[in-house]
Amino acid sequence: WPGDGGNWTDYNRFLNQIISDARANGMTGSDVRWDMWNEPNIFFWGRSQAQYLEMIRRGTQMVRAAIPGAVIEGPSFAGVPNPSNAWFNTYLDFVDSNNVVPDIISWHDLPGDPAVDRNNLNGMLASRGIAIAGVSINEYGAFGAEQQPGPSAWYISRLERCNCDGARANWGNVGQTPSLYDTLGWLVTSNANQTMGQWWVYKRYADQTGVRTSITPGSSHDGIVFQDSGARRSIAVLGSRANGAQGAIAVRYNRMPSFLVSNGSVNVLVERMPSTNAFVSAPTVVSNSRATVTGGSLVVTINWTNFNDAYAITLTP
Repeated sequence: WPGDGGNWTDYNRFLNQIISDARANGMTGSDVRWDMWNEPNIFFWGRSQAQYLEMIRRGTQMVRAAIPGAVIEGPSFAGVPNPSNAWFNTYLDFVDSNNVVPDIISWHDLPGDPAVDRNNLNGMLASRGIAIAGVSINEYGAFGAEQQPGPSAWYISRLERCNCDGARANWGNVGQTPSLYDTLGWLVTSNANQTMGQWWVYKRYADQTGVRTSITPGSSHDGIVFQDSGARRSIAVLGSRANGAQGAIAVRYNRMPSFLVSNGSVNVLVERMPSTNAFVSAPTVVSNSRATVTGGSLVVTINWTNFNDAYAITLTP
């Protein structure tokens, strides 16, 4: 392990080689992030936290000296930041006092709530006077219960709500079907690479253009809404956290922009992204009809019978 017996020769040689390779390949811009170690608070790190922290100090200083402006990310903590977490508090105190605070604070929500966890981190940083450039939830969505359309859309919504970067977890447990490389993080069918229901969650998310619009979450449901005046379109992607409420869910639109309304009504397309391990060629059209806008408001009710499903609502004039 780096620093065993107080000897950092191998680590210095290794990191200098990585830095040399990165510079030789033009990987010195802000689009490259340097993450020193993954999940150092569990079995991926086999020594004391103090030895890990000394590695972080040395590594961060080496990279920043060799590549001015390098973006450092860490600690990629296996868990979520919490004021009562001794490991995370020790980490923050160390990087602060040694002037090696990463540009991006990262952790793994498996499970978690990015919006709540970011708020907790904000308080921990504020109490120390630490400023960072951003946050990366560089693993989210536990395999099985959370890698479904509904929870996937919920996680995306929470990432948007806290302005956090996110990277979907990709699991490859021994004996698991599908295996690590088959499904792009459980978005396509094994081997055939055909789109599954939750692939369409990400597709509708990618289809969103224009301006992100405020949405008030429910206790177990949340969504991302964008409206585009040029395209005269609004797309909402809605999800439920694992084991969320089921039944009739009312989505209320207020202050409907005029570019979406024609003759006092708007066209409402409701699509369902089903939870299934099979090929899904397109979202299921639940309804596609005109609805009257009253006082600038509109209510779209979704019969959410399975929290693992996700929904998209597209409004056009």
